[in-house]
Amino acid sequence: MRLDFALSNAGVGSRREIKILISRGKISVNGKEARNPAQNVEQTDNVFVLGKRIDIQRYIYLMMNKPAGYVCTTAENEKNVFELVPEDFRRKDLFCVGRLDKDTTGLLLLTNDGDFSHNIISPKKSCEKTYRVTLLHPVTDEDIYAFEEGLTLSNGEKTLPARLERTKDEKVVLVSLSEGKYHQVKRMFGACHNRVMELCRIKIGDFILPDDLDCGMCQKLPIEKGESIEKNS
Repeated sequence: MRLDFALSNAGVGSRREIKILISRGKISVNGKEARNPAQNVEQTDNVFVLGKRIDIQRYIYLMMNKPAGYVCTTAENEKNVFELVPEDFRRKDLFCVGRLDKDTTGLLLLTNDGDFSHNIISPKKSCEKTYRVTLLHPVTDEDIYAFEEGLTLSNGEKTLPARLERTKDEKVVLVSLSEGKYHQVKRMFGACHNRVMELCRIKIGDFILPDDLDCGMCQKLPIEKGESIEKNS
């Protein structure tokens, strides 16, 4: 890909700003001063800007442990998850692979690869997500059966079957489902006359939230363009 495009996408600056840096001899590729913004570069090339190495990977895949209080958009006057992405991982075209509500925590994937995102969020792919849910009341056997059969929500919508599992804490359960309706988990428990107090996503497909990934932190996933999500956990 073009050097100016690669660096712009990596968040170094606009293509105009990058051309100025090149004209001033501030950018090098594999130890040689870059002179042409249209120079072709590969992901394996060593590109430095103002003495700092820049990752020019075209596509990037990140896993974040989202904290509460952050939105998954760039809405004004709201703290957003993109503020938590380390500078080296930032891309102008980075977006969330599916969203979590402001008060929901846990596993969030971010990328600039539309195909990768589609393979996860498309209803046709039936990618399962698992949540750890803290409830106001313990679940009943009837609740577990209702989740297995599919629930009718307050607006008349019918959900697909979902898996509801108890844990050692009677008010904490695991919910696994492959749909993504608006506020679905909260609405499903509402249909069971219960209330979600805390909601944390811990798994998407084969991606599992690591125990050692602290809240608010994110890490790069070792994925190459074209790999399926089932190959990575």
